[in-house]
Amino acid sequence: MSQTKPKINTTRLVLTKIREGDYLHAGEEEAIDMVLKKVLTLDRKLPAKAALDVGSGLGGTANYFYQQGFKDIQGIDLDPAAIAYTKVKYPHISFTESNALELDKLYPSPSFSLIYLFNVIYAIQDKATLIKKLSALTVQNGILVLFDYAEGKRRTDFPIIDKENTAIYPLQIDDIKKDLDAAGWKIIDINDLTQNYIVWYQGLVRKINNPSSQVVSEFSQAELSQVNKMYSYLLDLLEKGDLGGVVIYATKK
Repeated sequence: MSQTKPKINTTRLVLTKIREGDYLHAGEEEAIDMVLKKVLTLDRKLPAKAALDVGSGLGGTANYFYQQGFKDIQGIDLDPAAIAYTKVKYPHISFTESNALELDKLYPSPSFSLIYLFNVIYAIQDKATLIKKLSALTVQNGILVLFDYAEGKRRTDFPIIDKENTAIYPLQIDDIKKDLDAAGWKIIDINDLTQNYIVWYQGLVRKINNPSSQVVSEFSQAELSQVNKMYSYLLDLLEKGDLGGVVIYATKK
């Protein structure tokens, strides 16, 4: 008896069609290029080493890294539908269904020279435990990249609840600094990406409001409106200073 194939979240599907690629994070390829440029200045031989995409979504980011020469790359995601999709779409990359907080059950320590998370850690409340587990999986002098929402200039009440009733726990910089240090990470750089996020989400909202004929044919107006509400809300938080964006680079001590 065949099992029913898990269905991919509609919001995720709309985003990939709007972004014209299997990307679920802000900035799409521009954001990845930004990170690649930085990590390759830290270790030119990094593409030949093992890398882990935590929260790999629909696989577009891992595949982009693969296309840039990272052949030993793996991805994990909590969403079974996303993993089923990536296994078919990107068979040259190993994707596994897993909770990020249980990675120590999947891989021996240490296993990776690069671990990156694009718009993932905002969904995890216990960031300190995650940072420790990622540290255990990383070789000495290995690199960690956290690319995500951050606390804004004004907001103090967390979590933020988005328009899909999902809790967002942005990175609070002072706390994450302490968590990284306690877990054996040395911070290399912290770059404020708030203005980048604003520009990226302005462009995304414009595309959602002016969808291509293909997008219109695949999704209902109600589905497009729901995605528009969510990202318009996030954009409003960013523009008001209630939410920010950041990328943090750290190396294993």
